[in-house]
This record gives sequence, C-alpha cells and structure tokens, in this order.
Amino acid sequence: MNKYLLVLILISPQLFALERVFYKAKQTKDFVESTFLIKNPMRGKERAKYRQLKEDYLTRIIIESNNKVIYNVYTSPNINKYPILKFRFRNSFYEDNVTVTTINNNKKTTKTVLGKNYIKSRWNVLASTDQINVSTRDENIYTNAKLWKISNMDEAIKGFYGDGNFSYTNEIQITLAEIGSTSSFPIHIKSTLNLDSIGIFHDSHTYPTTSTIAIIKVPANAIIDYQVKFKIPYGCGINIVIIAKEKNGTVYRINKIIDVCNPDSYCDGTSNGLGG
Repeated sequence: MNKYLLVLILISPQLFALERVFYKAKQTKDFVESTFLIKNPMRGKERAKYRQLKEDYLTRIIIESNNKVIYNVYTSPNINKYPILKFRFRNSFYEDNVTVTTINNNKKTTKTVLGKNYIKSRWNVLASTDQINVSTRDENIYTNAKLWKISNMDEAIKGFYGDGNFSYTNEIQITLAEIGSTSSFPIHIKSTLNLDSIGIFHDSHTYPTTSTIAIIKVPANAIIDYQVKFKIPYGCGINIVIIAKEKNGTVYRINKIIDVCNPDSYCDGTSNGLGG
C-alpha cells in the first residue's frame, strides 16, 4: 500500500501540469460560446518553481470555421487570481464544425473540434504552432509578456496602441452593466467598422493585477458581435476602457465606469454591494 501511495505522490505534480485549461464550449444555431481557464490556479509561479514545473498559461485563443479565422484573442494569466474568460459570438457557420485552437506560453498547441450542439470537447494535440494556418505577424506585440504585466491602465494602453490622439465614434456599441459581480462580468461589443483589433482594459487595483483583459484581433470581414465575460477584482468607480483600432490606423477610445461588488462590499446606490 505504501508503494502505491509513493507512486501517487510522485506523479501528482504531473497531474496538476496536465490539467486542462479549456473548460467547455457549445455551438447552437445562434451562437458559439467557449469558456477558458487561462491559468490553473494550482500552477502559480512559486508552486511551479517548488515543483520544478514550467509556468503554463494560455496566450492565444483562435476559433476557425472552414479554415477561416473568425475569432482571434490574445490574453494573459495576470488578469487576477482566477483568470477565467468566456467568449461568445454570433454563429454564421452552423452547418460546419468549429475548431478552437489554444496556444500556451510554451508554444504547446491544442485543437478542439466542436460540432452542432457539441458540448463535450474532443482533442487533437499538435507538436508546434507551425502547423496552424493563421497569421503570427502580431506575435511580437500581442504576446509581449512585459506589456501584459503592466498594472497602470494608461501605460498598458500606450504599450499596445501608442500615445497618439484617440478619436470618437458612435459606430461602436458597448453594452455592460453599471453594477456587476466579481464572479462574472460581461461586456458586449458590436460595430460595423472595419476594425483591426479591440483591446479591453480596466483600472481596478484591489490587489496587484494586469490592467489588460484581452486583445481581440479582428479577422477580415468578421461580424463584430462579441461578448466577453471575465472575473475582475471588486471595487467602486472602476474604469473599463475599450480601445478599437481600424485597419486604416484610426484608433478610438470608449470609457465606461462601473461598480464591481461582492456580498461584503458596498457601492453608492446599493444596499449590499449587489444592487439589491
């Protein structure tokens, strides 16, 4: 019995290492929705060092249909303690399978094929990113680890989009609640502009965290009707900033102010921090 216990103890670090970061996905005639754990909370830097394991987290999520990229997202493990992102978009490819590709910081690539109403994922692990038919020309900036670790929102925006003048437009619709929960905060983005990328930033400093939530690289001729849900530290008067860059180089900035609360916190206009 002791022998088997010893074997279990020896392999347990590898069990944590192999725990998947792709939570679930589903496709219906109306939408495709995918939920990702960007980084296993059991694989923090200190634990990884202690267990002699490499840090393992997602840096890129790609969704394709018929070899056409319809969603291309860059992200970071530094969003907060439990970095979970959920992406949802209008489904115009219902007759086809949808392929979800994830790339981690060690360049490990995992492909998951989703069929009609297909909730349980099936797997095909590739050897390297060279086998993926997608553009990697943005890797230098969108996967720059230093930029993703910036906690000051304005500095992060400057790093990704420069410090030039931002324009105003009413052709980008941003929908989000003024009061949200720390468990899941949704943002809905719609636009008919010919956008190149969309950056989502926040300035919550409840505890050290990156100010960049995600960078969406918009594919050509895409229907921009995106929903992103994420966990965010609680706080009152938090700025959510959406940066949208057109393919012609014009950059827009949209500011929203929100309250993100938990049952033990209070924000103006609420009785218990949840709007009740």
